[in-house]
Amino acid sequence: MKNNFKYIINIFFIISIIYTQGCKEDTVQTPQSEHFQASGMIIYNETLSDTILYYHNGVLMAGHDSLFVPFHIMH
Repeated sequence: MKNNFKYIINIFFIISIIYTQGCKEDTVQTPQSEHFQASGMIIYNETLSDTILYYHNGVLMAGHDSLFVPFHIMH
């Protein structure tokens, strides 16, 4: 009987902690602002030594008109 009481108290304590932590309001550290629209995108290789794709304001950089991605079948 004493073990059941400890078990019930522990469960109640855990549930109350989860409930009180989950009901807090989010504290925002930075002021909210409007979402800005990106003007371009750059994709580098894995060593960051070469630009694979450069796209800015609707224009692809000369010589980078295609992006090829290898296809691997996972077993």
